[in-house]
Amino acid sequence: MGLLAILATLAVIALLAGLTIPYWFGRHEVTLDNAARLLARDLQAVQNRTAFLGEPARVRFHEHGWEATDSAGEVLTRYGGEEPFARRLDADAVFEGVTLQAIAFGDDAALDLGTHGEPLEEGSLVVTFRGERRLVRVTLPHGEVLIEGLARGPAGEGN
Repeated sequence: MGLLAILATLAVIALLAGLTIPYWFGRHEVTLDNAARLLARDLQAVQNRTAFLGEPARVRFHEHGWEATDSAGEVLTRYGGEEPFARRLDADAVFEGVTLQAIAFGDDAALDLGTHGEPLEEGSLVVTFRGERRLVRVTLPHGEVLIEGLARGPAGEGN
């Protein structure tokens, strides 16, 4: 009898999870805001890596993600690890439907970083999900990464 109760409980939990998880990640405050924050964190991590190693870098953006490369065009790995600085939002079910639009970083949709992690020009892009949008800007002279339009967020991020 105890085993049946446990199995019934697990079945109810699985059913509730199956119904609520898609709803939760379908909310723009969750999926869109987290995608914008992930982009901002990756940009800051590339800036830090570039400054620490004293090597310039380039972050290329496309509709479904971004990648950071060195001056030879090789994809960078995170400092001290093997994970590449490359994201494909359409390859991650959590970010399904998130796209990058209005990419305004130079003529080639790329952000170039100098040897101190500073951007060589400022720019912006729009992260979208189901009609909602968040503007991500990189400012001069120090490369501050700002997110405008977050539904909620820590200090320093625009609302």
